Amino acid sequence: MPVELQLRCTCSGTKPGDLLVAVGSTPALGSWAPERSLAVLETSPATFPVWELSSPLLLLDQVCEAAEAVIEYKYVIIRSEPSGRCDWEILDQPACGGGPSEWEDLGA
Repeated sequence: MPVELQLRCTCSGTKPGDLLVAVGSTPALGSWAPERSLAVLETSPATFPVWELSSPLLLLDQVCEAAEAVIEYKYVIIRSEPSGRCDWEILDQPACGGGPSEWEDLGA
């Protein structure tokens, strides 16, 4: 059974040119590699600091075979500066919760 992932979050820690991606435990989420994630969120001057996927992301059936499959992810800011540094969300749980997030620089 296919699963559609819809994401929306608030992130005010970005600068023009930065990307916000969801990175996680499935191939569509990059298998924890930010540069491979298909979940690139978008914002605009009218909606900032709210970011969201422009359309649902379809996760592969084999990832979601179990009725209680767990899909883990974190939000990552890919900086536009020349180094392309990645700042990872820091939470007790991999998925983004409510409330403010902290960010960690884990390098490029």
